[in-house]
Amino acid sequence: MRLSIQSKFTLSLLATSLIAVLLVGLVARWLLLRDFNQLVQEDAFGRFRVSITKYVKAYGSLEQALAKENFQSFQMRNEPVLRREDSLPEQWSAFRGPDDAELSGASYEGPGTRAGGFPGPPPDGGPGGPPQFGEPGDVPGGVRQSSGGIPTGDRRQPPYRFMLLDADGHLRGGEGRYPLGSRVPATVLNSAKPVIVGGKVVALAVPDSHPNLNRRDLAYLEAVNQSLFYALGATFVIAVCLGAAVGRRLGGDLGVLTRAVKAVGEGSLGQEVRIRSRDEVGVLAGAFNRMSTELVRARAELEQSAAQIQEQAARLQELSIRDGLTGLYNRRHFDEQAAQLYAQARRYQQPLTFAVGDIDYFKRINDKFSHGVGDEVLRRVAVLLRTSMRESDVIARYGGEEFVLALTSTPAPQAAQACEKLRHSIETHPWHEIHPDLRVTMSLGLSDWVSLGGPEQMIGAADTQLYRAKEEGRNRVSWERTVLPAVTTETQAILHQGKGG
Repeated sequence: MRLSIQSKFTLSLLATSLIAVLLVGLVARWLLLRDFNQLVQEDAFGRFRVSITKYVKAYGSLEQALAKENFQSFQMRNEPVLRREDSLPEQWSAFRGPDDAELSGASYEGPGTRAGGFPGPPPDGGPGGPPQFGEPGDVPGGVRQSSGGIPTGDRRQPPYRFMLLDADGHLRGGEGRYPLGSRVPATVLNSAKPVIVGGKVVALAVPDSHPNLNRRDLAYLEAVNQSLFYALGATFVIAVCLGAAVGRRLGGDLGVLTRAVKAVGEGSLGQEVRIRSRDEVGVLAGAFNRMSTELVRARAELEQSAAQIQEQAARLQELSIRDGLTGLYNRRHFDEQAAQLYAQARRYQQPLTFAVGDIDYFKRINDKFSHGVGDEVLRRVAVLLRTSMRESDVIARYGGEEFVLALTSTPAPQAAQACEKLRHSIETHPWHEIHPDLRVTMSLGLSDWVSLGGPEQMIGAADTQLYRAKEEGRNRVSWERTVLPAVTTETQAILHQGKGG
């Protein structure tokens, strides 16, 4: 399955949030337990130190105290214990000193006790009296506990157990990991806490690494664990919501940008995306908008340049086929068009007429009125030719004052009528606007014999009819339905001399 970038980003953000929440929860729980155990240990050691201090002061030194009376017996004789129904936190009272006023007068009223608070024989008839320091299951303070660390019956449970060492590091009591009287290893001494009496270290206490927590401690830790669990759950839910929102926002922005880029790639320019942030996505969106604007501008310039190039190319092409003075087609282009028109006429059996026209006495106009007037006459005749003929007809300046016309789909009689109309418009044109004495006429010859074999032969036949119009007095249209005999070269030369005169 192909995931979108929004889904990928959301899943990665959620995975990162979950891992971070779990790590924070584990580290927070570890730190809490570490600090809690340390506080419990320090509190237990403070009470133990008070008891040991009183014990040493009562006999002068630790050696004398151990020789005369067991520490547990001394503690139970000099320090009151709690009733069995007292609150659970007060079970630590066995480690408190004489300054703890709230414990004064407290006594233990449970089964198996003697007057004055000393333990008596147990109900099963076993040996009575205080337990010895260092017996299995005993802890400093004279309290015996079960193997699981939970108080047995109504007896008290201190939070920590200690090994009692003398100032030189020899074991004097406590757990039996090392023989009594032996010197403990240096690694154990590094964790020992000194007991100072009168400015002198009289004993060392080494706590067990595992706390012996009571029910209230366990309940407190359970409450803390639940609080952490709920806090982590709430944090995870918030992270999921924020991750989904951020992923949707960022993925949505990237989706819009992706669709815009795709649209530009498909040719739809002018795309613009809204910038909703100033981060990398916002910078990317701004760069895309600028690029899109530049593409639109560049495309407009390119289209304008292409249009100009096409226009110039068309103009150049038009100039290449046009006569510079009259604006009519030149002879080369007319020959190309005549060949195509002749081929179509032969193929589809359609009529086609070629006409050749010549301005009468044009050489006299140049000589009498100047070449400038002659050029103006040629330009006006060209205008009359364009306005008198159809758009489908091809008109060209064939050379000098001679013009040639190709009248498509037109037989000679209809072509003669059109040429007669053209001749009349030239004759009646207000030439006096150019010069008061100026008079211009035109003679035309026509040929519609497609069977002659080509456009050159047809134009030659029309030129022959033009010679006849000149011979018959000029300013007329000449055409015949029969093929005229070919005109010799000498005859054409003589007629050419008379065309301009």
